[in-house]
Amino acid sequence: MIQLLRDYYGVDERWRFDDTRRPARVPEAADAATAALRLDSAQTRDEVVEALVGLCRRFFRRVVFFIVREPWVLGWTGSGEGMDHATAAELRFAIDQPSVFQTVVRGKTVFIGRLGPEPENQRLSKALGKRAATSAAVIPVVVKGRVVNLVYGDGGSSGNVRPNLGELMVLLQRTSRAYLRIIRRRIAEARDVADGNRNEEVEE
Repeated sequence: MIQLLRDYYGVDERWRFDDTRRPARVPEAADAATAALRLDSAQTRDEVVEALVGLCRRFFRRVVFFIVREPWVLGWTGSGEGMDHATAAELRFAIDQPSVFQTVVRGKTVFIGRLGPEPENQRLSKALGKRAATSAAVIPVVVKGRVVNLVYGDGGSSGNVRPNLGELMVLLQRTSRAYLRIIRRRIAEARDVADGNRNEEVEE
């Protein structure tokens, strides 16, 4: 995927961080069928993010969507208790320091539990006003073997997450497929434009 982006767009793997737009509105909680439809029909990354956060709000009282930009994870948008676009955008955590984010990015695995005593975890807890004795979840969005986003979810400042998130895990698989569909469409469009330009040059 990254090679195709280099070939047809002339950009490197940082493409996913260059778009400074954020979803125009805070997503509302969506039922499973509606969320799946939104993900499957999304035409832009913003629409994917909006659908994803709306889906996660069905399972969590508070959601924060992060982008992974080595060596950082950067807050992008959020919804729920005490969370909005501006608050999420202020969040920034180092992946090269021990934390729940490092564990999830490096291991490409889901975390569900209490945040540990590591400094970056404590910064996260303080920023969110999260009580130490309560649990949270951090879920990776993996595209072609690379973690491109993280979704943080919890039960609010003093609440716990659900013990069973199987339905959410299944639905989240649609996110990477949505990203790939959008990228392939853009590559095809770029190829069509390039072919059209070549044809015009030949005719001239």
